[in-house]
Amino acid sequence: MDEKSKTETFNIDKVENYTYKLSYVHYGNLQEGMYVKILVNGHNIHEYSKDLSNTGSGAYKKLENKTDITNYLVNGSNELKIESNICKTENSSPYYVLENFEITEHEVSTINLPISQNVNFLVFILCLTCLIIRKG
Repeated sequence: MDEKSKTETFNIDKVENYTYKLSYVHYGNLQEGMYVKILVNGHNIHEYSKDLSNTGSGAYKKLENKTDITNYLVNGSNELKIESNICKTENSSPYYVLENFEITEHEVSTINLPISQNVNFLVFILCLTCLIIRKG
């Protein structure tokens, strides 16, 4: 592909209290000064380059951890853009592959109450004490 960028639009009906995460597989071979950027609605989500030492080297496929993109999405039409400056050099043919893009949604729990066994035991003792006092 000789294109320097590729854009895909998609629609999402955002749900309040949901988290939206982007995942994909990436691998490739970039030379000094070359980059690949992933943007959602104009926001740079990830950038890969040899200069940043974060490329998926060679044909080794690397699954990108799910990245939270909730704050970059809008209700309705959205844009996913891949941008690069990859070009052939005299000594090599650099390439980079991004595939299997997926956006998943996760419901955010509104209440997290870490209750230990000690607290449960204490509540049990207090309830038992209250019952004994009421009967007596």
